[in-house]
Amino acid sequence: MGVNLLPAGTRMLNGAKIAEAAAKLGMTLEPDGVFHMLNAQGHSVITLINQDAKPFQAHALTHFSTAGITLVLDVPRVEKPTESFDLLVKTAQSLARELQVNLMDDHRFGCVIQETFRKSARFGQYPVCKPLEADDVD
Repeated sequence: MGVNLLPAGTRMLNGAKIAEAAAKLGMTLEPDGVFHMLNAQGHSVITLINQDAKPFQAHALTHFSTAGITLVLDVPRVEKPTESFDLLVKTAQSLARELQVNLMDDHRFGCVIQETFRKSARFGQYPVCKPLEADDVD
């Protein structure tokens, strides 16, 4: 299950700013080129990947830019899917504020996080974001 974080228009995201925002949330860049949020046992709960699948590299973050990033929760592999999904949502919202990006699904619809998403995480289903309605926007 994933949530895309995309800037408006043609703005690109700077790798160093992504790394800084991820670090504030306790995520670390691992040798696989992905930021990981680990649980107490040291297992990945949430990962942050570059949308175009090019791995993040610590030595190149300052000069690196991307059109978007994706937070991923591997629902079948996490111990507490509902709690982990709540963490995914909070993490996505924090990153969206910090990086000034939009939360989007794979069809580039804006995500409106609802209780149904939590329920689908509990049952291992994969929710779909609905298009934003005018009254959904603050």
